[in-house]
Amino acid sequence: MEETISDLINKLDDPDEAVKLSAIEELGYPGMENAIIPLVYTLRDNIRFVAEAAADALIRIGTEEVAEAVSPLLATEETALRNDAAEIMAQLKEKAVPALMMSLRNENHDVRQFAVDTLSQINSPETVAALVGTVNDPNENVAAGTIDILGDQGDESVVSQIVEQINRSEWVKGACLRALGKIGGDQALEAILGQAKDSNPLVLLSVVQALGQIARPDGIPMLLSILAKQSQLLGEEVINALEAIFFQQTKEQRSEYVKDIPPDPLYAAAQSGKLNTRLNTIKLLGDFQHNPPFDFLIQLYSDEAPEIRRAAMHAVVNLKPKNLDPVTTILDSSDSSMESKAAALDTLGRMRRPECIQYISDFLDLEDITLQRVALNALYAPLDKRVQQKLKNLLSSPISEIRTHALIAVNRLKDVSLMDEVITRLHDEDEDVRSAADEAYVTIAWENKDISISPFLNSFDQEERRLAFQCFSERANSEIIPQLSKGLKDPDSKIRVIAIKALVNAGPDEAEGIIADMLHDADDDVVATAIWAYGELKAGNSIHLLKQFLAGTNNSRLIYQMLLTLGNIGASESIPLIQPYLQQDDTYLKFAAIEGLQKIGGKAAFEALDDAYSSEEDFEVMEALEEAIERIQNEE
Repeated sequence: MEETISDLINKLDDPDEAVKLSAIEELGYPGMENAIIPLVYTLRDNIRFVAEAAADALIRIGTEEVAEAVSPLLATEETALRNDAAEIMAQLKEKAVPALMMSLRNENHDVRQFAVDTLSQINSPETVAALVGTVNDPNENVAAGTIDILGDQGDESVVSQIVEQINRSEWVKGACLRALGKIGGDQALEAILGQAKDSNPLVLLSVVQALGQIARPDGIPMLLSILAKQSQLLGEEVINALEAIFFQQTKEQRSEYVKDIPPDPLYAAAQSGKLNTRLNTIKLLGDFQHNPPFDFLIQLYSDEAPEIRRAAMHAVVNLKPKNLDPVTTILDSSDSSMESKAAALDTLGRMRRPECIQYISDFLDLEDITLQRVALNALYAPLDKRVQQKLKNLLSSPISEIRTHALIAVNRLKDVSLMDEVITRLHDEDEDVRSAADEAYVTIAWENKDISISPFLNSFDQEERRLAFQCFSERANSEIIPQLSKGLKDPDSKIRVIAIKALVNAGPDEAEGIIADMLHDADDDVVATAIWAYGELKAGNSIHLLKQFLAGTNNSRLIYQMLLTLGNIGASESIPLIQPYLQQDDTYLKFAAIEGLQKIGGKAAFEALDDAYSSEEDFEVMEALEEAIERIQNEE
């Protein structure tokens, strides 16, 4: 054996790359410790894929000795070689920690930094223990990097060690504050607040960000103090931190906290700055119940950014203003932009007040498609007859986009009085309109089943019948079984398929006997659905019926479905019916038989699959058999 390993090691110097790769592959397994040093040397190979193969081999050997042999490479100036060493040690995980701890004591601070970075990729208690001793590293970059990593890991046990370093340089202090904000806890919060007296703007920035990360209400007074003194420099960061804290509070708590926030810095931040900060600011303004900034928010309805307009609208709705004159003024003014009018209409719709519907409905009469669409989306129930008539007119609009949005509105409103118009649109020339009509029909039918669905189950119109049965395909109950059973005799095969599915949902006791005749239907889709239904119903007492059907058909598609159904039923008496199909020439049916037996499980199914495996020659079928056998074993 030693000679064989020696021969392989010698081949690592062979000029033929294929010979090298073959040797590396043979050496890269546990127990090949003698090959570690030669493989480490091969990491320096000029051919990149040879070096990568050597790295993979060392990872497969996977011992602490590999980490010890590789760790000196962290000091190399060759970037690729150093990266390979770091990657190998990261893949070795806990086994690399002892070697990396030795590297943390290296006199070269770059080596210490690489060791810290590598440890950051190994998430384990050993990693935390290794890094804690490095927070006081004399090199600021190493110390700060270590503290950042400990912060990411979130272990409160290291807070004391981090706090001890907080009064070092500005760079390390920033890392300490970031880490404490991520870790959290009382001690971390106390240390963060203790640094808020520092006049250095960079330190204050780290304090603000840390308070946002820790996200506790205890930090609000300090944030407000910083906002009052440094609004121009740190205003945006303070607002983002406040939003992070308020995000975790109830609406009532937020309203109480924000009453002490000075509004002017918020107004300034809402009008300029980064988009995300502006959005956060507007959210805060939406909680100002004590001193509502209603007029200011209305001004943002004409902002260029659609995100800002939407945020302002949501904030206004959140404030629930009693006086809506500023909103309706936008709608009445000819100088208002299209965007601001759309935001105003959306606001009225979300207010859900009786006086709002008049303003909304007036825009249904306009020729402007955009505002008509917004008005349709803003409508809310209940509608009076006048508005219903306007909606009916829009359902017949010559513009397909308006008909579509009118149907979407009807769908949302669930207005049964518009059902006749919805049915008319089921035959619309535009596909989008037909699709919207389909969805509106099903929604309204289900909401008003006593007066809407029953007539259409018996409709002369094929499309209406299909939709009525579709409405019950996932929501059926035993009360409508007599009506659903009529669908089994419908001339439309699609409706017969839907009726079977609806009966399955209605209840197994009633459905099982009703669908028996469907096994003799002239349409294969109907028969396949009926077979599927027995599997869904777990109809074990119907196995004799299914056996007769199986003996009388040579239709591969139906046999395939039958094998799956017998598996779904899960009865052991199905095994003799399925087993012969393991020997069929049709691979398609073999896979179905394997799946069926695996679902049944148990000793008999295991033996049937095992026997088939011993004589199978098709590799893919063998894989499927092997997987099914393994699953049955795991279940036992």
